[in-house]
Amino acid sequence: QLATKTEEGDLQKDQVEHQVAEVQRLSQDIGKKNKLISGLRDEIREQNNVQKSQTETVENLKEELRAGACSLARTKDDLAMSCDKVAVLESDIKNQKGNIEDLKIQIDQLIEERNRLQGERDSLENQCNVVSEDLRGLDEDYQEKCTEIQKLREDVVR
Repeated sequence: QLATKTEEGDLQKDQVEHQVAEVQRLSQDIGKKNKLISGLRDEIREQNNVQKSQTETVENLKEELRAGACSLARTKDDLAMSCDKVAVLESDIKNQKGNIEDLKIQIDQLIEERNRLQGERDSLENQCNVVSEDLRGLDEDYQEKCTEIQKLREDVVR
């Protein structure tokens, strides 16, 4: 019976040693797994930080895009108003061109009228010059006649 108990004890001892070896192996595996888990947690934290940074960057870009869209809308409105102003100015220019054409016609008519009046004035000046010459001639004749009359009076008085 002792031999059986020794054999049982040896068998149990072998089982315990085997179990201790198995526990040590499992402990080593657990240690490796814990290191792996710790590394993965570190990697997850790092990726979470990267993701957080990227999310902030995306939000900032979205805000910039919203601001850019608002600015673009204002620029579009400004451009539309400028186009309206250009259309009004073009219409004004057309009207002014029409007015200029009317003024040119009036100027041409006034030039014709001025030329006609200058012609009439020149004709009247010529007539005045002729009449003036005639008057000078008549004045000279009158003076001669007065002188003759004076001489005749003197002759009659003597």
